[in-house]
Amino acid sequence: MRLNEFRLSEDTVELKAGPPYPSEQIDAVKSLQKSLEALGYNVGNTGIDGKYGPRTTRAVRAFKKDYKLPGDGLTFSKSDQDMLLKVGTGSFKTVEPTPIEPGSDGLEYAISNSDIESIIRAEAELRGIELDVAVEIFRHEGRGSYQSTVPRSGKGSLNGREASFGPFQLYVGGGLGNEYERRTGRELVGDNTKDGITNQIRFALDMAVKQSWQPWYGRKNAGISQWQGLQGAKPAKNWS
Repeated sequence: MRLNEFRLSEDTVELKAGPPYPSEQIDAVKSLQKSLEALGYNVGNTGIDGKYGPRTTRAVRAFKKDYKLPGDGLTFSKSDQDMLLKVGTGSFKTVEPTPIEPGSDGLEYAISNSDIESIIRAEAELRGIELDVAVEIFRHEGRGSYQSTVPRSGKGSLNGREASFGPFQLYVGGGLGNEYERRTGRELVGDNTKDGITNQIRFALDMAVKQSWQPWYGRKNAGISQWQGLQGAKPAKNWS
């Protein structure tokens, strides 16, 4: 496609990162993804799927940074569109796309979702937690994005997003994330490594054994009750 074919509809002020991923915006997001890819901004291994998720967020953020546009990668406005068209049609000088390694921007994980699920299953089995329940909590909490993509400002936020991190979205605005940092001496914002992710999983599952799944709001969307899959489980205390 030619980049000048990408345009937001008259009634769409801007595209916003999800979830959710509105069905009426799928075509526009696909077009945006194709344009970004054509300019050298990788939208991730999920490809042109019409979902404005963490990988597309990363690509938009890099594009905005390279062309000195305001804001982060969580939104793509008509003014952003205008710059994209100028670059795509050659009326504005292109620059070398900023290379971004997985995990370097705090959004995309440093390891794959399948690797994370394998760690969760192993750690859940060690504790006697039902494996599928633990994985389902992850899928409705931190799957696909190390830091929450929920827009937020003020206390409990970082760079315009909620300050929750990792597979089980440990919250540092007055939640389990603060306890994790206090007890481990780690900082969640920079803990996006295989070791860090594994440690967070171990901590979160031990907390679930003690407190139930109550701290995780995603359990309701997953249809999981407070103590489901935790009966008879014991903490492993293997985090540090």
